[in-house]
Amino acid sequence: MWAMKPGVEERLNELPGVENQIDQLQRMIPTPYERDDAEMTLQKALAWRSMHSQGRGLFSLLYAHLADIETRTVREGEFVCNTILGFNVGDGHMHDARLVAAVQKRLSLQPGDLVVVWAESQPVHRRTQRYEVIDAALGVVERGTWKVADCVAEQPWLPNGPVPLHVTWTATGYHRRQTLAADPNRCDATAD
Repeated sequence: MWAMKPGVEERLNELPGVENQIDQLQRMIPTPYERDDAEMTLQKALAWRSMHSQGRGLFSLLYAHLADIETRTVREGEFVCNTILGFNVGDGHMHDARLVAAVQKRLSLQPGDLVVVWAESQPVHRRTQRYEVIDAALGVVERGTWKVADCVAEQPWLPNGPVPLHVTWTATGYHRRQTLAADPNRCDATAD
């Protein structure tokens, strides 16, 4: 998932051959979407993602890292990847820190402007899923895992707050912007 400060989504149009999704939907022929309808359509992808366990983990990361999440534009990462690359490679296989670094090279964003939360598919032999938090200006700032069972047990809208996150690495000098959970075991912000 991509969480962008106001104005960053529009800046994606500065990339060669790219038009962000909300703009694409508003100029569709023969029936262009109104802006609110285009936004609702894009939010459906996030709703779909939250119905799956990895979406609950990704939203947990956004809540744990961004104090201003309500002011940001949040988009489904696979769809953004499709728009930037110009084709769908399924499950965002080309969507990782390298793609975010390429966007950063062209847009020169400030720290915190674009934060991407990314998860690897769950291996059959593990009960956890690996994640990365990528700040476009800083690179990978955190790695860790969550228990898939914790995500499956939670409702899509996370009424109990973020699922527990186990941090395995944090970039030197990086600090999460927010920890929502009152219970320190719900959102572990210390590196091992």
